[in-house]
Amino acid sequence: MALGVLHAKIIAAITLMGPQWWLKTVIEQVYANGIRNIDLHFIIRKLAAPVMAVLLLSLCVPYVIAAGIVPLMGVTMEMQNLVQRRIYPFLLMVVVLMGILSFQLRQFKRLYEHIKNDKYLVGQRLVNYERKTGKSSPAPPPSSP
Repeated sequence: MALGVLHAKIIAAITLMGPQWWLKTVIEQVYANGIRNIDLHFIIRKLAAPVMAVLLLSLCVPYVIAAGIVPLMGVTMEMQNLVQRRIYPFLLMVVVLMGILSFQLRQFKRLYEHIKNDKYLVGQRLVNYERKTGKSSPAPPPSSP
């Protein structure tokens, strides 16, 4: 029991130190409410149910693939056993790589915006920045009568 509480506190601390996302917002709200104003409906609906859904799906989806879909393909028993043993680490690796890839894409977009702002932004006005379009010559300004 004590190790479970310690484990939960460590996970909550790591989550609160990380980037801004829905889990951090919910945990901050629960901490802000405190013990006296605890809202169990909010905790179950916004914290416990999504976390349990993710954990259950991470267990059930690989099992359904390994025990339900692979035997329908008509592979040998040795191959079924190999898939059942290796599917959890494989899917964990895929999820981690997707997370790293999405993080890197966000960082590159942020770097691009930073470089663009440093090069072209003077105060709050863009200078010497023209978006490349398919037109070869710019349209003449409308004349007023």
